[in-house]
Amino acid sequence: MTEKKLSSKKKIFVLIRMSCVIISIGIILLPAFCFYEYHSKAKSSLMDAKNIQLAMRVLSIQYYGEDRSVYVPNTQYGMDKETIKEVQYLSGTEGEITLISWNVEDNVPEKFYYKTDTFLVAYLYDTYRKELIWDVFYIKPVIKLGK
Repeated sequence: MTEKKLSSKKKIFVLIRMSCVIISIGIILLPAFCFYEYHSKAKSSLMDAKNIQLAMRVLSIQYYGEDRSVYVPNTQYGMDKETIKEVQYLSGTEGEITLISWNVEDNVPEKFYYKTDTFLVAYLYDTYRKELIWDVFYIKPVIKLGK
């Protein structure tokens, strides 16, 4: 009978040890999985914003021939509704695009924001260095009102 008790104690000890190992692995892998998921979504949002920038440049060339501009100041998003739809169609995006300013000298967007449900991408064209600056921010809702 003592051998059975000893054998059952060993089984319980092995079971506790295995469960501790599994929990430890889960604690280690969960943050790595979350980081990878956020990183891949941020990269996807950045690629969408780059496509938006290219679409704006293409439309600016087309609009130049029509004697109009992509940038329309004093509007909510810095562009006509028709232009926003064209940019979204050409870039394959669905987020909110806000064009802040346009560089007339180089005929490129100077500053715009692209917002999705979880990320905000800020684009800035540095006129002195002729360089594109991209920033991606994670948006975490603090309070959800009205839903």
